[in-house]
Amino acid sequence: MKGDRRARRYGPLLLALGVVMIIAAWAVAARVIAAVIILPGPGETVVALWSQMTNRSFYGHLAGTVARTMVGFAAAFAVGLAWGLLRGSSNLAGPVLLPALVLIRSTPVIAIILLALIWFRASLAPVFVTWLMVVPVVVENVTAGTRAASGQLREMASVYRVPRSRRIRELTLPALRPYLFASAHAGLGMAYKVTVAAEVIVQPRNALGGAMQEARFYLDTPRILALTLAVIAVSALTESLLRTIERLAPGLRRGRASASPADHAIVSRDGAAPARIAAPAAAQPVLVSEVSRSYGAHLVFAGLSVAFEPGEITVVLGPSGCGKTTLLRLIAGLDEPHSGTIEAPECRSMVFQEPRLLPWADAAANIEFVLAGTDAARVRESLQLARLPLHGAAYPDALSGGMQQRLSLARAFAYCGQMLLLDEPFQNLDLAVKLELAGQVRTVTAGCGVTIMVTHDVVEALATGDRIIIMAGTPGRIVGEERVDLDTGERDPRCAAHQRHAARLYDVLLSAR
Repeated sequence: MKGDRRARRYGPLLLALGVVMIIAAWAVAARVIAAVIILPGPGETVVALWSQMTNRSFYGHLAGTVARTMVGFAAAFAVGLAWGLLRGSSNLAGPVLLPALVLIRSTPVIAIILLALIWFRASLAPVFVTWLMVVPVVVENVTAGTRAASGQLREMASVYRVPRSRRIRELTLPALRPYLFASAHAGLGMAYKVTVAAEVIVQPRNALGGAMQEARFYLDTPRILALTLAVIAVSALTESLLRTIERLAPGLRRGRASASPADHAIVSRDGAAPARIAAPAAAQPVLVSEVSRSYGAHLVFAGLSVAFEPGEITVVLGPSGCGKTTLLRLIAGLDEPHSGTIEAPECRSMVFQEPRLLPWADAAANIEFVLAGTDAARVRESLQLARLPLHGAAYPDALSGGMQQRLSLARAFAYCGQMLLLDEPFQNLDLAVKLELAGQVRTVTAGCGVTIMVTHDVVEALATGDRIIIMAGTPGRIVGEERVDLDTGERDPRCAAHQRHAARLYDVLLSAR
């Protein structure tokens, strides 16, 4: 942090120092060589540049070069954007398009310039060369940006049935934005160099590259360096303009820039939590019948059958590696069984082991992402239920790990489909918060269709569940089942009734090993 502050404070001074060092080295080298035709000094070059700037033809050359660079770059950016999106989002398109990309990257620039000279008239050849050289830069950055919209976030959007248009607008494009600017910075720098190089050989009208070739013919080295400085200056100016656009453009984050935490707060008059959020009616049971699933040589299930009834919370309890999360993913439709059948409602919400939040959206916007439309009341209620009433305007990176997990709970509460799936939802929380949120889960899901939670923690299981299914072994199998007949007060691990249930669960878990 201290180094960052120093860099910001002394950045302009250090930049000026770097420029001075280059000029000093240049002046020393020119004095040592002592031949203007080989290396003129800074003074001679500045005089030559001023001479060019007082000549009207210079501005025609400059305008021609800038125009060709911008046209070639814009065309490359458009094609590279479409190409990169396709390559990054499709496993099939990637291999098909890779040979063309390798071919473009591997072809020598001089070969492309000579071919362009044959294929196009002089004014268009540099544009084509620039377009072809910049396309791979844009493709690679856009491909990386498209893949940066992680598979985990895409899975989350799939579970909540977020429409494709919203996924593109609020998930893919925000993840892509920094890569677009990175490709623009790299592509523009390359575009100027390639355009001028092509102009030197092609010799179109009104071109700085053509003027350089003319200066070379007369061995006018100061003029060549002066024109080079002009290209560098225009490139630097374009780069600065792009950085300004990047700063002023809408930020990575979607949210309410002017909102304060209180804007999203809701506190009932008596301090109690709001009533549960209503869920769709006509919930159906979840039926897992003779399901088998393996990953490579690892067999997770072999003929597993189990039913989950609506109106109760079923906890799947077991050690790590027994297939709890795989079972939840199969029920959610994120994976397919190799044999057997699963019958489950399509309208579902899910809390994953990771929060899976959009980093560029505030807490309220993360919840709204999975809703059919803007519903401020539902967002506020779900934040209150998850003990985040004052954090609606906070971004994920400003929240602790436990708060992020509670936000993912709030998102699930707000959606509240016919089925709620909870994959170790309390793993990053302390005991008191676990018990409180377990009570909130019971409140929210009362009569709210099928609720299935997986955990390896006996305390979490007894604090949350009405029915506990115990799994163990590899492949995973059901080794026991327990009905939980505890009232709200007895779900405290200090209560004797809780401890009796826990002792029975521990006996089954330890004997199953």
